[in-house]
Amino acid sequence: MIEQEKIPAVAVEQMNRVHEEEARRINVLLESLDTGADFATVSEHLETVLAHMREHFGTEETLMKQNDFPMYRLHKGEHDKILQEARRTEMEWRNRRDTEALREYFEEQVGDWLHRHILAMDTPLADYLAGRGEV
Repeated sequence: MIEQEKIPAVAVEQMNRVHEEEARRINVLLESLDTGADFATVSEHLETVLAHMREHFGTEETLMKQNDFPMYRLHKGEHDKILQEARRTEMEWRNRRDTEALREYFEEQVGDWLHRHILAMDTPLADYLAGRGEV
């Protein structure tokens, strides 16, 4: 599970709320795996997580473009990479139905990535936006 209280806070409250919601949705997915939910239920939670990730990243990318954020390409590249990995993991889930692999990916890899990404990418973005008075 992703511990909500350990998610780093940034200077833009809306971004904090999005990060918390993403962690909440990932935790719902992980809980469904832990409780032995059926394939359809787990798949529904997985789709919800992936849709939220796409929306989250799209919103940030729009903000970066609108505000000429200097690290846009690097930041977007991080989004693209994790989305590609998540899509690959979703395909593997649908083909193999390996609950342990799905759990490991979201709990360890995505959980760790989210923490690092917030510190390295989202914090500078939030500081930049707050400094411009855009939030």
